Amino acid sequence: RFSVTDTVSDAQVSIAYDGSQYTNLQVDSAGDLIIDPSGNDVRINDDNLWVCSGGACPAGTPAGNGNIIAETAIGIGTSTPTEQLGVANNIFVGGGGAPTLGTATSTFEGDITILGKLDVGTIDPVYTIDGTKYATFGHSTVGIKEETVFNIKTSTLNEETGEYEYEIDFNELEEGSDTWLFYQITNLGEEWENLVVTLTPGFNGAAYYKKIVPEGKLMIASSQAGEIAVRLVANRFDSDEWPNLRPDQNTGWKGFVLKAKDKIFRANKEI
Repeated sequence: RFSVTDTVSDAQVSIAYDGSQYTNLQVDSAGDLIIDPSGNDVRINDDNLWVCSGGACPAGTPAGNGNIIAETAIGIGTSTPTEQLGVANNIFVGGGGAPTLGTATSTFEGDITILGKLDVGTIDPVYTIDGTKYATFGHSTVGIKEETVFNIKTSTLNEETGEYEYEIDFNELEEGSDTWLFYQITNLGEEWENLVVTLTPGFNGAAYYKKIVPEGKLMIASSQAGEIAVRLVANRFDSDEWPNLRPDQNTGWKGFVLKAKDKIFRANKEI
């Protein structure tokens, strides 16, 4: 009943408070509405903002006012979000409504995929057993490493040495097995010297290992036949990209703030 039509590149309508405080409304050649307030803010007081697709909004009423309901997706820092919430740069969550580090709790159901690095203080997978929650803290390592643990049995007798042996040939592993996956995602092969092997025999006897680098094998030998627990640790394939010294020394989250420990002295000698 009231229509303004003007095929120009400027605003077709202006709503003004006075000669210097105003908001321009413009419909461009694509049919998009551009709202341009001179005060740089658009406020919807005590109401909700619905952004809906298909010509109609879904049924339901959000709790309270001040809500933004987007039916399809929110794009933050990107004009082409691939999911319902797409963030092109950084997300910062602060406690108490202020942009400072505080307490912020979020609960997710399902998987969270992070392509870069996740900075956390403590990892705590929670198990609820008979209604009681138990903490199972995840361990951390210095440097980016992978590890695998398994049991073996030294049963093949070497007639020359009189020892019982078990051979791990990294070229003949079952595809998809734990040890095969460990070999694929670590620098083992290029950095055999950084492979850490821990052996715990299940008997009262000696056990040791030998790296046969040219053949890509690990030989485990023991003084008697029996079960041995094996733990392998190696640098992850991209460990060189994650040095101990962080690049954001003057910005970002500091995590736990500690003071370097003094050197240890014993019997008046530095060790």
